[in-house]
Amino acid sequence: MGLLVPPNFPLGTLKNRAERDAVGALVDRLSDGWYVIPSVGIFGASRDFEMDIVLVHERDGVAVLEVKGHRPEIVGGVWMNSGQPMTPQPLAQARNNSYELRELLRATHPSLRNMQVSYGVIFPNAGELRGQLPPDVDRAQILVAADLEDPLDAVDRLTSLRWIV
Repeated sequence: MGLLVPPNFPLGTLKNRAERDAVGALVDRLSDGWYVIPSVGIFGASRDFEMDIVLVHERDGVAVLEVKGHRPEIVGGVWMNSGQPMTPQPLAQARNNSYELRELLRATHPSLRNMQVSYGVIFPNAGELRGQLPPDVDRAQILVAADLEDPLDAVDRLTSLRWIV
């Protein structure tokens, strides 16, 4: 079981059901070594950043996950919802948030100067991915409803991406 941080975090305060479902699945189905931290805000140099979920594991690292309640379709490399481009684009949002967190962590201590932060998007309401992923996106960065049945495997694939050359 993943460890919710803080342990008494009121899941009802999350923005929507998709976020509550995603956090619940991660807490219920990850191993004890994973810390699940919902709704993380940080102050960046140019603006504030809000991450839906940050996962932390002492061996496997840190991952930022954005949660979207949509059932998207990818058209020409653009994430669409109901025929309209999603704004911001989900993976770009996750990437920007992860880079900001990475830089903040690297600045805190010299031992973290090479710290990596993985990033991905969870679509808990989507049964499948529709459309072709852009070439710069790995399937491991996208979690759909079926991936939340065994999120440990999905998160392992996501955090292992940094080791692939």
